[in-house]
Amino acid sequence: MNDDNRPIIVFTVPYYDYVDFLLLKLFLKFLVGVSIVSTVFFFSLGLFMYIVPKPIVDHMMGKTSEQVKIEARNAAVLDRYERFQKQEKIRQEAIAKDRQKRL
Repeated sequence: MNDDNRPIIVFTVPYYDYVDFLLLKLFLKFLVGVSIVSTVFFFSLGLFMYIVPKPIVDHMMGKTSEQVKIEARNAAVLDRYERFQKQEKIRQEAIAKDRQKRL
């Protein structure tokens, strides 16, 4: 009782609500932990793939040396084709300018 004779009201939390609260806190800590661990894992995996030389990564991915050679050859052919297309475009533009001068 306090000075003016009114009862003091005490709010009590039932035990099972407290247990639910603890379980919720535990679950949230688990989620935060999983997100941190997965972020660190994928960041380190990306960093690993960036730092480690490509042949080692290709080997880890299960590619044979023959597949790697074929991919490199295809990339070289594509690069030559793109350079040829640029040169051809420049040549066609030069021909068009020459025709304009003649007219």
